Amino acid sequence: MTNTLALRSALRAETVRGAAAVQVVPLLRASLDPASLRADSLEDSPAGRIIAQVLYRDVDAETFDGTAHLAAGVVLVLSWLVPALAARTGAGNPKGLAGELAAQSRCGRGGQYVADVLDRLFDGSAGAPVLRKLLADDQETLLEVVARLAEVAALQARAVAFSDGTDLEAVLAQIEDGLRDHP
Repeated sequence: MTNTLALRSALRAETVRGAAAVQVVPLLRASLDPASLRADSLEDSPAGRIIAQVLYRDVDAETFDGTAHLAAGVVLVLSWLVPALAARTGAGNPKGLAGELAAQSRCGRGGQYVADVLDRLFDGSAGAPVLRKLLADDQETLLEVVARLAEVAALQARAVAFSDGTDLEAVLAQIEDGLRDHP
């Protein structure tokens, strides 16, 4: 009986993680939606609704795995896009571009945490300590931080598409393929 419960719990957690992973690109799309950019609160935005879906799955599965995987997926995408954009625009060092993005992100709710993740994007931790602390201490702020990081990632994806002279959907398709192939 205990093994069956453990297996069911593991399967639920895996389903939650998988559902979160497939939500990264839709979250990026929603982050560019004018309604998300104008929303007064996270709950009022298309991006916030995607984050809420992941959170509700977590609650049902009695875990925070989905939220953690969504956050990790967004940070992983940033770790791909920032160097790509730095190379395409001649911005030089990706750490420098990440630092500029961090400086632009410091204001607003959760801004310091967003900046801390961006500052640590290429230090080997990818901001994981910041996100882990928020997951343990302040899940509400974590959701705001994930939304803001997704917005930064979406804007970087748009900039990469523009610099390549391609459409955003092509870049998002590459991101989706990369996430699917990532272990």
